[in-house]
Amino acid sequence: MNRTNLLSRISIDPNICLGKPSIRGHRIWVSLILDCLASGATIEEIIQQYPSIEREDILACIAYGAEVIDKNSEPPQLASLKPDRVIYADFSEMANDTEYQAEALAICQEFEVADWEAWLIGESEYETR
Repeated sequence: MNRTNLLSRISIDPNICLGKPSIRGHRIWVSLILDCLASGATIEEIIQQYPSIEREDILACIAYGAEVIDKNSEPPQLASLKPDRVIYADFSEMANDTEYQAEALAICQEFEVADWEAWLIGESEYETR
């Protein structure tokens, strides 16, 4: 089975698994399968633990991981299915009002932490201005 056919077994749906890449028709994240493999589980052990999936589904998870690393982004056929996850925040009005300055600062700090965490895992989920 070639990489394109394998990748067709992976889906990204914002209404399923929080929009994370998962095995098509299942609520099993690609990252879960990759974590199992990284922990030393064999394909057979994973299939025993998740009997509803097939060997090709596990190979598809590996292919997805390779594709993401090769391209350093989502595979094109899957990226179009992923929702826009950038959040723009403008707290300038709150920051100019002394009554809300502390609250605006706290919110901005939360976004900065989220932005930093997203950067660490290679995603840009939040963008503050």
